Amino acid sequence: MDRYLVKSSIEESRGTQRELQLLQECNGMSESTEPVASSSTSSSSSISTRKMKSKRRVHRFNNLWLEDENFKDWLVKSEKSTKTCGYEYAYCKVCDVTIFPNKTDILRHKKSDKHSSLTRTIQKNKKISSLLDKSHYYKVKTAEIKLAAALVEGNVPFLFMDTLAPLLPQIFPDSKIACDLASKRTKTTSIIKENLGKYFQNEICTHLR
Repeated sequence: MDRYLVKSSIEESRGTQRELQLLQECNGMSESTEPVASSSTSSSSSISTRKMKSKRRVHRFNNLWLEDENFKDWLVKSEKSTKTCGYEYAYCKVCDVTIFPNKTDILRHKKSDKHSSLTRTIQKNKKISSLLDKSHYYKVKTAEIKLAAALVEGNVPFLFMDTLAPLLPQIFPDSKIACDLASKRTKTTSIIKENLGKYFQNEICTHLR
């Protein structure tokens, strides 16, 4: 009987020791899980900061480029824009292309063969059109002077030009010269006195010498 009591007490002590071990293991597991949670939060925060740092820069069109001597003749802000990244593109009027809104890319486009070739072509066309405009201007002035001289030669009143000047474009609508004539009585009088009168006066003086 005494042996049985001793044995049962030993088993009870062993059971309590096991319970204590289990409690210690549970406490150790709970303590070990706490730093894991903190490490996970710290890692997530570091990842978020990395994402913030690695966020792509949004490029926008600089309105000062419109006043730059290198860009103002051919560069404008493009109507194209991307809602996803918010870019504001540049646009080349000469080449009819959109350009990334970066000064380096714009300068690279300006130096490209295509842009240089088209720019030279446009400049040549401008020179030709300016020459044509000048020749048309001289033709209109010649017509006005000849009409003024015809009035003097036929002894026609200068007041007649108030009727003739607006009538010529109606008679000759396909003539640019007739449509651009703007010589009425006042201008015709000035042409005769200041231009034709002084010219023929100098011619008479030259012959008399």
